[in-house]
Amino acid sequence: MEKPGNEKSRGRYAGLLRAGAALLLALSSVPSLGALSVSVDSGPVEARPGSNFTLTVTAYGAELADTSLVYGSVPEGLTLVGSRKEAARLAPKDGQTLTALASVVFTLTLRANVPGTWELGPFEIRSGGETYRAAAASFIVRGDPYGDDPDAAVAWAVEGSGTIRAGRARTIALTGPAALLGATVSCPAPENAILEPLPAGDLGTGGRVILARYRWTPLESGEQGLPRAVVSGLPGGRSLASAEASVRVSGAAPGGNGEASYPELDSAFTPVAPDSSAETAAGTGAGAEAVARLVGLRASEYRSFFPAAIRAQRLALEGEMGLEDTLPVPPAAWKFPAVFGAAIFLALAFLFSLLASRIRLLSGMALALGIGAFSLAFFAVSLYIRDSRPAGVADGGPLYNVPDPGSRTLETLPDGTSLLELRVAGGWVYGESAGGARGWIPASRFHLYTATETESE
Repeated sequence: MEKPGNEKSRGRYAGLLRAGAALLLALSSVPSLGALSVSVDSGPVEARPGSNFTLTVTAYGAELADTSLVYGSVPEGLTLVGSRKEAARLAPKDGQTLTALASVVFTLTLRANVPGTWELGPFEIRSGGETYRAAAASFIVRGDPYGDDPDAAVAWAVEGSGTIRAGRARTIALTGPAALLGATVSCPAPENAILEPLPAGDLGTGGRVILARYRWTPLESGEQGLPRAVVSGLPGGRSLASAEASVRVSGAAPGGNGEASYPELDSAFTPVAPDSSAETAAGTGAGAEAVARLVGLRASEYRSFFPAAIRAQRLALEGEMGLEDTLPVPPAAWKFPAVFGAAIFLALAFLFSLLASRIRLLSGMALALGIGAFSLAFFAVSLYIRDSRPAGVADGGPLYNVPDPGSRTLETLPDGTSLLELRVAGGWVYGESAGGARGWIPASRFHLYTATETESE
């Protein structure tokens, strides 16, 4: 039988073993090994799309050369803008060590792109054979990535100062939130200006970036709208269009090209038409005679009350000239008689309706006259709508993309091609053919047939 003293000693020994095991277990649960300790500090937990924030991971008791940070891939809603690794002497934030230690600071700069909750990590720091693991950091991105008003997210800015003049180029920049960087920008050339892409240049400031730059040359004065640009390739197949904007364009100043102008376009904004040997040669000889006859026939058909015979001659001449697709000639001569007749019928209908209480027969006549007045008014309105654009006949030659003899030729027009006049800029006419082709021709090659004698002179 053992002595009671031995049992007591054995009990003390077992207690020490249990305490040692508990201590070893506690030490094994501490993530830092040796002197290495780590803190993870992030910027704001919540961020708005397009804003940047930082995340700092500090390894205390580590050397710069043999310390690395591993954190896996960046989630879809965030973008890694930059990262740096720096040596420092810092005291750990645990409050137990007050002495500054050699430390390594990792700084990650991230940009919030898409609303949602995103996690970065978990983090793993390796230094001198030791490894420290830290949980992932969570970030909440709230709001629309393109601002509170997506319809105004993309906008034009006109660079430079001073008066904007027709024929003088200005640089315009398409701006938007930083979340649009890398998206696809498309901007079709407008009809009222020349548009030439430029390098994007500076990325901009104040939370907005420059997505694209263009050299923009307005072709006419007055209130002119800026181009309509579309930014596509956004998450979810979304696209954004530039906000509608217009600027005041003054008439071309005589003389001087200016630093940012197209010198070859100066003639488009002066009373002098383009001077080119190819253009001066056009409209001479037999072709010019045929065009002159065609202009006369179209003008007579336009002003005639009974144009059937004239129309037959005009169609025969266009057939001889090989013109298959031509513009019809609206019967403009009936516009004023139709309006006058509608007014007379309406007045008689009103008078007969007043007398219908005494003479019952006049009631039906008033109704018939009212229907006649309405029909004539409808006919007059339809004639005015059909005749809303001036029309003319063009000499044979190129249809240009811009008002410049050196411009790209869209197509070559045969003699006698009929065109609608859409706008005029100096010595140039922007017209549309019966086939839908639109382009510029010198005004000297365009002969109006819808104008009155006074307007033609």
